[in-house]
Amino acid sequence: MHRILPGMVLAILIIAASAVFITVIWLYFFSIYEVRYVSNPDKLTTDASSSVEITAIPINSFGVKAIFRQPHTDFFIEEGGDLIDYEKFNNENRIVKLKSKGKAGKVTLILRSKHSLNPAIIVVPVVEKIKGNIS
Repeated sequence: MHRILPGMVLAILIIAASAVFITVIWLYFFSIYEVRYVSNPDKLTTDASSSVEITAIPINSFGVKAIFRQPHTDFFIEEGGDLIDYEKFNNENRIVKLKSKGKAGKVTLILRSKHSLNPAIIVVPVVEKIKGNIS
């Protein structure tokens, strides 16, 4: 019969506990369960300097931002493409920056991520800029 040394049992327990700990950390803290989209600000004006930045925030199982992860998101302009110019980002979690062309209307974007079950729809109104001061 083989005799199991106490040091071997301890080493096996440490390895097993480490594997379970790493798996739990990965599944609950680093895995992306959902992607939330934030539009800042929530509307454009017809002013040429007006812009809106849309950001994707990866959400983990605790409902907070997943650390060290970036959601890969594609966007499509469904409506109002003639009202805006856009610039696509590849850094951090910013997806797109919309700039007004000076016409009023409504812009509808469809955002898709491999981490989301359904695409997200963001509507950005383009409103007339109020000229002058209101007293």
